[in-house]
Amino acid sequence: MYQLPIHQFLIIYISMEDPTKTNIEKPDTIKERFIRKIENEPNLKFIDALIEKFPDMKIYLVGGIVRDTLVGEHVKSKDYDFIICGVPHPELEKAMTGLGHWTYAGSNFGVYKFRPHDFTLKYDFDIALPRREQPHGTGKRADVDVQSDYTMKVEDDLGRRDLTINAMAWDIKNQKLVDPYHGQKDLKNKVVRSVGNPLERFTEDRSRMFRAIRFSCKFNFEIDLFTYEAIESFMPRVNETIVIQDEKTGKEKEVRITPMDTIRIEMFKALAANPAKAFRLLEKTGAWHEILPELDALRNKTTLWKRLQTTLELLTKENLSQELTEEYDLNISNHDETGDFIFAIILYHIKLALPEPPTTTTKKAARRADPIQQILERINLSRKEKDKATWLLTNIDTITTKLPDNLAEQEQLLDHQHTQDALTLALIIHQTDQQIDDHLQYENQKDAINRFATLFDDSGELPAPFLTGRDVMQALGLDKGGPIINELLQKLRHLQLAKEIKTKTEAIDWISSQ
Repeated sequence: MYQLPIHQFLIIYISMEDPTKTNIEKPDTIKERFIRKIENEPNLKFIDALIEKFPDMKIYLVGGIVRDTLVGEHVKSKDYDFIICGVPHPELEKAMTGLGHWTYAGSNFGVYKFRPHDFTLKYDFDIALPRREQPHGTGKRADVDVQSDYTMKVEDDLGRRDLTINAMAWDIKNQKLVDPYHGQKDLKNKVVRSVGNPLERFTEDRSRMFRAIRFSCKFNFEIDLFTYEAIESFMPRVNETIVIQDEKTGKEKEVRITPMDTIRIEMFKALAANPAKAFRLLEKTGAWHEILPELDALRNKTTLWKRLQTTLELLTKENLSQELTEEYDLNISNHDETGDFIFAIILYHIKLALPEPPTTTTKKAARRADPIQQILERINLSRKEKDKATWLLTNIDTITTKLPDNLAEQEQLLDHQHTQDALTLALIIHQTDQQIDDHLQYENQKDAINRFATLFDDSGELPAPFLTGRDVMQALGLDKGGPIINELLQKLRHLQLAKEIKTKTEAIDWISSQ
């Protein structure tokens, strides 16, 4: 059994920033904030109807909506989760049928997905009766027996949750906070702490380690030492597997206890929230060693390792997009630094540290031999995430150092759904060079990047081509197309983007002269 250290209430400070304290909100201020939250959301009118039908019912807001409301109204929550005490399942289902549409989320979690009449939000409401969970001890999130009990107190339900800041409830009828694990105090002190013994929580569900890291990054909170030590001690087990029986075939198969999908989602959320801090936490807790061992090659390259650290620190700056837009001619103010984008930057540096993969005869064999593609498969990126990472890693060097002279060829790089990501990455690479070196690694990089800006019109879009292939054929009096048409269109497009040809009439005249 893990022994509670004397210094359990100390806090380990992983980030470089000094934590700042915030004042605990006065009770009446908190009350007013929750009242506004509920009264200003028209989709919550069903609450009054339920209270009228079940006068003895207790209904609570729980989870992230409570935490984020306490943090401040500037934090926008997407989900509304409720616990209802004192109403049996059949009666609650009958009442919800009259108020809207509901589905049962499954026996593993015992939650209703509820959508009231005239619902306008993106996500359904989650409504549950208080629950007890009995884990099977595998550490797999789905391996729990869930028992709903409408007679339970909400405090008992909160005890099964992961972190103290997520284990609070707002009593809607009595307008008061239910906080048995002192989550509000941890919010005030900017601490991420496990509910109860963290080793027990992580034994129940190992993905909770990554949730602790994610919330530390999201709010720039520090991780309680006891919780942090448990993460360190448990992280080497994150890749463990168990043998189960396939429900369809009846055959035994080996599966991960902690699904890689779950790890990836939590990891990407952490990287998006605070790239530098997320990387440090994943490094210090041993997570990278377990899920991305290819970083070992990068650690041995001191200069590249420093470049990556500097790049991630740049990405953590609040006004980075605005600063880059002011310094360069390109407007990237609408760029969204998602977790998969940050991960692609990490992969870019790993690629620079690894030797070139062996030459192969087929594309399929090349993918198998490519260590970056192996990472993308192992981390189980979605098709969209995989396509973005692959395109960025394939084209970023061209954008930063080998820009083609022909503007039509440049446009082919720009006319892509991930171009904004590539341009942002190019600017960040340039900024990193400025911070690390007195001289730029890519001497003409800034000029090359800014040349892209000349291709856009005043609206920030690429101008439409003046002529189509049919227009060219008509101007030349041809009945059939051929390679010459595409060649002329590309030359014409270059002249248009270079602003040497400015109208459709000029374009037709130029084609006719060829």
